[in-house]
Amino acid sequence: MKYKITADYNGARIERIATDNSQAFTIINDLIQEGCTDICMREREPVNSGK
Repeated sequence: MKYKITADYNGARIERIATDNSQAFTIINDLIQEGCTDICMREREPVNSGK
């Protein structure tokens, strides 16, 4: 499962992609340590290949 993580940093919106739960929570922890606010994590929609 992939996750899309967004946050605000000094008025700028930043986005990160995680490939599993542990990576997602590591990214969130890093964002908190860097002073980001309004952190949100969502499951990323799978891309249909049209097959």
